[in-house]
Amino acid sequence: MKKTYIIKNTRFSRGLLPAVLVATSLLTGSLALADDKGKCDDGSANSLAKWDALYSHWAYGDYNITPDANGNAVVRGVVLMPLPNAPGDGTPASIDVTVDAGQSFSLPLFNLLGTSYTDGTPPDPFLDEFSVFKTMKLKLTLDGKAVLGIKEALGSYEKFSFTPPIPLINSPPYAAVIWFQGIATFLPDLSPGKHVLRLVEATTQPAFGYLFAYDNTWNITVKKPAHGGGCH
Repeated sequence: MKKTYIIKNTRFSRGLLPAVLVATSLLTGSLALADDKGKCDDGSANSLAKWDALYSHWAYGDYNITPDANGNAVVRGVVLMPLPNAPGDGTPASIDVTVDAGQSFSLPLFNLLGTSYTDGTPPDPFLDEFSVFKTMKLKLTLDGKAVLGIKEALGSYEKFSFTPPIPLINSPPYAAVIWFQGIATFLPDLSPGKHVLRLVEATTQPAFGYLFAYDNTWNITVKKPAHGGGCH
């Protein structure tokens, strides 16, 4: 089992944050995002760390978000973008996604999760972000036009600890997810119709002993909601 987590999600650029954030407050803030369903969000008003904490807790089944009519997890009008089933060796992968007009997107670009273990192995230490993230190759395109590269993506870099850890049930030798390091982006809502989002990226320095490469495509259909508005 390779220990990587590409999420997926899209945020506006933020400054590089070297400090480790304790995720107790992050989780409290991220769940507040999910509970406050009456507001829309363009991604600029909330911390990237809160969105990533929410996405991680949701992705690992630690927090439930009822899917909308399109089958997506949506919080404050923001779709937590599902990920293609990609092995991480550069094999192209794709996924079809339908969204309502007015919905923006949270997309993880490349994330790493540290874990604790059931067999006595010491918990993973944080990895050197310079060797892993700053040396990556990355290009995100929308309908064939470049959206961002690694330089812009690094502006979203965050790392934090999960307190309490997210338990991994029946997943030996992994006991729990204990920390997060990652980059992400936030895309505004798209015009109705068909769109193609493509992420091509590769690490040049190993993480957990592996090199990773992804060529992921999202085939996005934007439809007009029956009663207007994209915020749910």
